[in-house]
Amino acid sequence: MNTYTLTSYSIIYSILIPFIIYFALSILPVFRRPIIEDGPGKYIYLDPLRGLAAVFVFIHHSIMIYNLHTIGTFAPDGAFSYASQAVTVTYYHFGQSSVMIFFMITGFLFFGKILNFEKKFISDDFFLSRIKRLFPAMCSCFILYIIACFLLSDTTANNNYLEHVLSWFSFGFINLPKVSSNIDGWMLVAGVFWTLVIEWKFYLITPLLSSLINTKIKSICFILIASCITIQLFINNQLTEKEASIYLCFISGFVAAIANKYYREKLSMLFTGFISASLITSIYVYCFYNTIGSYNFQVTGALFLLFISIVSGNSFFGILKIKALHCAGKCSYSVYIMHALILNIIFFVMAKQYDYYVCFLVASVTLGVLTILNYVFVERKFISGKQEKLKQATI
Repeated sequence: MNTYTLTSYSIIYSILIPFIIYFALSILPVFRRPIIEDGPGKYIYLDPLRGLAAVFVFIHHSIMIYNLHTIGTFAPDGAFSYASQAVTVTYYHFGQSSVMIFFMITGFLFFGKILNFEKKFISDDFFLSRIKRLFPAMCSCFILYIIACFLLSDTTANNNYLEHVLSWFSFGFINLPKVSSNIDGWMLVAGVFWTLVIEWKFYLITPLLSSLINTKIKSICFILIASCITIQLFINNQLTEKEASIYLCFISGFVAAIANKYYREKLSMLFTGFISASLITSIYVYCFYNTIGSYNFQVTGALFLLFISIVSGNSFFGILKIKALHCAGKCSYSVYIMHALILNIIFFVMAKQYDYYVCFLVASVTLGVLTILNYVFVERKFISGKQEKLKQATI
């Protein structure tokens, strides 16, 4: 068995390879045109942020899944050692901080919908839009899931196809069936479905929140009450710091939504520019070096500052203007759902004969091609239909 010492060069390699691939794909006319047509959205740096977060999760899980197919253990160590504490922390933060950013984005966007008091919140339309956004990609990814199950299964596998279908399309509410004697169902997706469960729980309470919050004062009071309850539950040992941090990520998104709606000009003055980017980066790096994982209050606070500055228009030294990040951002949902399936398939086929870096390269190319195809020819069709309807309504 080969062993690897991960260094700062390993990190640079792992970041550059996927984004070089997305850049190469984004300049092909078949992909370039639809991405340009879709545009960056209302918040121009949210897509690049999503792209970074999704690819970082891919890198984080590549270590564990390589271990799974070489030493039989889904873990960050095994075939890998780390050259320094900073490298160890980086690989942890790639996964955990990225998930926290996704929760902040969800809180920000959907609390923003609630704050749109001028427009009536229609629950049926809201849930239909969520299904149209999430379900098509799950359908196409299900094909990849079945391929992975077929390749990796053994005589101990659960062959109840109805159970496979129900568990996959439950968005994590039903556990995926066992695949083989040493591969549980959740390992095929690297356990990411737990975040989908939390997101769907938030979607389910959004109509209730919309009915209760119909003024600026009520929205501020709700945030204060939610924050106090979360902190008090943590103090009383009814929530772990990880659980409290996750709730605070959503609340951070709420705060960013209110600040963006009512104080956008002040936010732009305060949080954009080189000095703000440098200061916030320094705060995050300090928290980063002083914690192993991300699910704690220090990192949550640092990520909040980073997030609110990005939605205020800070490109962080121009990094978020990079076209490859915009492309990856469009594909981020597919990346999140597909990446572990692709890693499992590629590493199962190649890990015994080729080293980690070669396997990672092949997995990155496969991920880039499949996710951009899925976005352009599956996801986008349903998003575009929604956008077209909105355009017609404004004519």
